[in-house]
Amino acid sequence: MSDIRQDRDRELGCWQLHRRVVELEDRVLAFYVRIMRPLRQRYGDEVLDIAEGLRLADGREAGLARRALLPDGHPATALRAYLDDLASGNWSRKLACVFCMPTPERLELVALHCPVGEAFRRMGEPEIGLSWCAFDFGFTPALGGGRLALLEPQHYHLGHGYCFQIHQAVDDPLQGHLLMAPERSGWRRYACAAKEESPLGDLPSRARFFPNVGVDRPMDRTALEASIATLTRCGVGGFVRLVRLLAGRFGEAAFDEVETSFAEEGIPPAVLRQASAPAWRGWYWCG
Repeated sequence: MSDIRQDRDRELGCWQLHRRVVELEDRVLAFYVRIMRPLRQRYGDEVLDIAEGLRLADGREAGLARRALLPDGHPATALRAYLDDLASGNWSRKLACVFCMPTPERLELVALHCPVGEAFRRMGEPEIGLSWCAFDFGFTPALGGGRLALLEPQHYHLGHGYCFQIHQAVDDPLQGHLLMAPERSGWRRYACAAKEESPLGDLPSRARFFPNVGVDRPMDRTALEASIATLTRCGVGGFVRLVRLLAGRFGEAAFDEVETSFAEEGIPPAVLRQASAPAWRGWYWCG
C-alpha cells in the first residue's frame, strides 16, 4: 500500500507541475498575439510571413538537434523516435493524441485536444495561430534529413475540431517541398480553407481505433521542473528576436508598437532595441 500511495502522490505532484507549465505557456501564447496584432495592423500580412519564417527556422533547428540523436538516418527510424517522444508521459497528458503507423514510413496523428490550439481559438486568432504552428513544418523535414514531409488535412485553426497530421517519407527533398508549399502549410491557407466545424464522426475511420499511447507512462518530474524554470526565467524574452527582425524590415517604428508590452513583462525599451544583445531562443522547447 505504501508503494501505491507513493506512486499516487508522485503523480499528483507531477500534475500540479504540468498545470503550471500549461499556464506559463498560455502566457507566452497570449503575449505572441498581443504583439502580433498591432504589428500586423500597422505593417500588414508580411508581419505574419516573417513570424512564420522564424517559427519554421526554429522548427528546423529543433528537428536537426533531435536527428543528431538518432542511431541512423532512415526516415522510419526518425518517425519511430518522434512517436516515442509524443508517447512520453508528459506529452500524453498535454496532447490528447491518437496514433497510427500503417507503414514504417508513415505516421498518422490525430490531436483531439491541444492546449495551443485551444489558446488561439479562445483569442480568436486562427491566422496568428497557424503562423505559430508552422514550427511543425520545419521540424519534420529536418528530423528526416529532407526525406520526411508533413501534411495537415485538418487543423484546429481551420475550424476543425482536431488536428490531423500525416508524417510520411518522400523520395527527395524537392517532393517534400512541393507537398508543404506555403498555401498548404502556412497561415495563408486560412483564406482558402473550408472553416466549417467538423464533428468527430468525420475523423478518418482508422483514427477511431488509434490507441492513446503514453497515458499509462509516468510523468517526468525533472523535465516538468526544467520547463517551469525556463518559462519563468525567460518567459516572453524569445520574442525579442522576432521584433528585432521586424524592425530590420520596417524600421525602428516597429519597436514603438510593442515596447510598452515588453516593458510590462520586465524587458525595458533599451534592452529591446539593443541590436547586439543576445536574444534567448529556448522557450519553444518547453512542454
